[in-house]
Amino acid sequence: MEGTLKRRQWAAGMIGATLLLLEACGGGGASGGGGGGGAGGSFTGVTISGGSTKFNGPMGVAVDGHGNIWVPNYGGNSVTELLASSNYSAQSAVNISGGSTNFSNPNGIAVDAAENIWIPNYGNDSVTELLASSNYSAQSAVNISGGTTGFSHPDGLTIDGSGNVWVSNHHNASVTELLAPNYLASTAVNVSNATTGLNLNGPDGLVVDLSGRLWIPNDNGNSVTEVAISSSGGASGGGNFASASFSAPDASAVDQSGNIWTTNTSGNSVTEMTVSAGATPTATFANFSGGSTGFNSPTEIAVDGAGNIWVANYTPNSVGASVTELTKSSGYAVSSAVNLLESPAPGGPQGIAVDASGNVWIANNLSNTVTELPGVATGLTALPKLAGSP
Repeated sequence: MEGTLKRRQWAAGMIGATLLLLEACGGGGASGGGGGGGAGGSFTGVTISGGSTKFNGPMGVAVDGHGNIWVPNYGGNSVTELLASSNYSAQSAVNISGGSTNFSNPNGIAVDAAENIWIPNYGNDSVTELLASSNYSAQSAVNISGGTTGFSHPDGLTIDGSGNVWVSNHHNASVTELLAPNYLASTAVNVSNATTGLNLNGPDGLVVDLSGRLWIPNDNGNSVTEVAISSSGGASGGGNFASASFSAPDASAVDQSGNIWTTNTSGNSVTEMTVSAGATPTATFANFSGGSTGFNSPTEIAVDGAGNIWVANYTPNSVGASVTELTKSSGYAVSSAVNLLESPAPGGPQGIAVDASGNVWIANNLSNTVTELPGVATGLTALPKLAGSP
């Protein structure tokens, strides 16, 4: 990557933030703006812990429209907000639990267009909404379960262009749609293999593409399922896509061209699906591994504003846990991949997101920390909207 790294000017005396040296290994260096190529190097990231964060087994990370960082704590049954207005100080963090949240092993997180926060609860088969209108008060939280939801160990959550919330149910091979604007359990639509003829099998980190189609990696089925979303709720069709490259696919993301990118946790690789338009899409596959990628049990994945791919590698490498960037300018060549080894290792990255300023945020499940890599990516302001978005 070419250019000069942009670093945040951290406030003097910021408590709970630790400088973190990252080594850029293999074919690339590290710079601002998500370039490609260049000499290897290192830069300073910032790891946040302690204070008021109460991080406990964080499992995901999301960024809201004000630049605040949201993290679900799987082991702590809570959600933590890092405030942009306080420069993400651990001392000013807000930890939300109790009240009406009914958090139980929260296992992911998403932000809707109205800045509400959505969290699937793996432990009690429910979904919690934190309301922006109530300043995210735990007492005003809405917990959704029962009815026709069919929730069974919900393991992923995404929001479509019409504001509907989609949840993957890992243990009963289904996905659930909570219909906007009321999100009632009694009107939820549960989509399963029995009702659609699909081939869901351990559905995990799902995503909606730019055409409004739902894509679901099947952790147990080594495949990705496409669901055509019906305007009246539920699915109007879909299909299953299998490839020899899929190996315990864990999470998917969509780039600006509508391509679907999926991490393969057991295969130490990432697969790109180039899909056609139309009611019955076809796909071609490209698999990325080896080279300078350093992929090691890759779990979560994100796309930045330039189309670069960012991957969290859960299992530590020989030096420590890592994050990998596949650069669009290199044609995603594995020889030009940038693998950033964290030293000392935060441990078990289990969430990754890019904010509007090009900062990359990583939730570290094993060390109860969150790491910011300042300015290494391209911000997301250039991303196109989903079909149906206002």
